[in-house]
Amino acid sequence: MPEIAVRLENVSVTLGEHGALIDVSAEVPRGALTAVIGPNGAGKTTLLQAVLGLVPHRGRITFPAFGDSPRFGYVPQHLGLDPGAPLTALEFALLGIQRRPLWLGRRSGPGRRALKELDAVGASHLAERPLAGLSGGERQRVLLAAALALEPQLLLLDEPASGVDRVGGERFHELLGALTAERGLTALMVSHDLSMVSTHAARVLCLNRRLMGVGCAPEEITVETLTRMYGERVGFFEHHHEPAGD
Repeated sequence: MPEIAVRLENVSVTLGEHGALIDVSAEVPRGALTAVIGPNGAGKTTLLQAVLGLVPHRGRITFPAFGDSPRFGYVPQHLGLDPGAPLTALEFALLGIQRRPLWLGRRSGPGRRALKELDAVGASHLAERPLAGLSGGERQRVLLAAALALEPQLLLLDEPASGVDRVGGERFHELLGALTAERGLTALMVSHDLSMVSTHAARVLCLNRRLMGVGCAPEEITVETLTRMYGERVGFFEHHHEPAGD
């Protein structure tokens, strides 16, 4: 049995008067990519925020494999920064790992680490390019490199391929799957793309404010589970990808 990276026990989050998450209990295994799927408003992003400690919650969130708290890396949907900010891709990747302000110059150690991670995601050629000049797919690779530069034990990704075309999304997920396997990373990823999830995730949490199902991705993404999450009118499709395996 794999170690447990994240354990959720009856986790509930209330935002205003809205129950964003209700009694969610699940386990995320260490060293694998786990996907969180569900309709808009299902609480997927809220779940990531609760794990990161960014929103108050009831219930318990623990990290058995990492002690009190793991080192986090986070890849948001959007940059969270003015895209016109006068930063290069390398400088953005340095933001989380260099204590000295960037305007005082780049330190060699953090600089080498940031360049290494840009290279790992196939973006070393973008190092001196301004963020404002990057495409959506290029920007997401830079965001991933910045998260990896933190040397995370737990990598959280919120729809990392949103706004990227189909080919770019497939390449991003292939890269993420390869890095997860190569480094033994634990990744928890929110996604709307069921085909990608079936192909690249080893485990899936099906969410619609409450947990609707949990298990190995190819077996759990069934018509019955999707109907419970999305309702009777949802359209289904077949895919013919090979599963990621347990």
